[in-house]
Amino acid sequence: MARVRMVELFFLVAWAAGLWVFWKHTRRALLLGVYVGCTLSWTHDWVLAGPEIWRMDFHPDTIWIATWGSRPEAVWAPLSYGAFFGFAIFGWLRYCEGPMRARLGAWRYLVPFPAIFVGNVIVEGSIIEWAQTNRYHQPDNWLLFNIPWLHLVTTGVMVTGILFFTVEALRVLEHFGWRELEPADRPVPVPAEAVLSPAGGQRQVEPGHRPLPAPAPGAAPAPRRVRLALFAVGVALPQAGLTAATMVALYLYDWVGVPMAPA
Repeated sequence: MARVRMVELFFLVAWAAGLWVFWKHTRRALLLGVYVGCTLSWTHDWVLAGPEIWRMDFHPDTIWIATWGSRPEAVWAPLSYGAFFGFAIFGWLRYCEGPMRARLGAWRYLVPFPAIFVGNVIVEGSIIEWAQTNRYHQPDNWLLFNIPWLHLVTTGVMVTGILFFTVEALRVLEHFGWRELEPADRPVPVPAEAVLSPAGGQRQVEPGHRPLPAPAPGAAPAPRRVRLALFAVGVALPQAGLTAATMVALYLYDWVGVPMAPA
């Protein structure tokens, strides 16, 4: 039981560290919402970890967060989802998105598949080996260091789904001058007022209106209502990505037909 508690503490510390990173290095709006959304995405475990797909259960000494349909869920599940996906998304946006977009274009979304699978095997595989926190009831030839090798697809689709919706939302915001990967107290440049135009049309400044000046250093940050609205959008983005990933996993496991491990 002591090892299970240490794993729970590890994920609590990791989640708190991720929260600090998103609080310190973003505008505490869209991306902070994405981090909270990644944390809340643990509810997909109730679908994916059932007997029809991952066939996973937890150590009996685990602290539970909730029970649904007679299946309990570990309290460390949301913490691990938030930290694992959160650090992956932040690291990609901070260091990889620009170079990868310039070099690979849309193909860059395939890069996270092997990277996130290796990380999953190292982190979760080691934890299962050391503390037996959970177990996948699949035959040994379907597992790689305690992790289903089909996670190469399912976990990759999860991260890529979250990443795609987040990146595209950030690109829309940046078009209007909002840069999310900046400290929250940094003034936001105010773009020229624009009128709506047909799809594919160019943004134009409305006649009779001059572009609004960017705020001077030390000006007030963005209004709270703007941050709250972007935060709410951010919370929803991982749910969109993981819903798509869940559908892929359902069809994949149904098509492959992974057998149950012998008792």
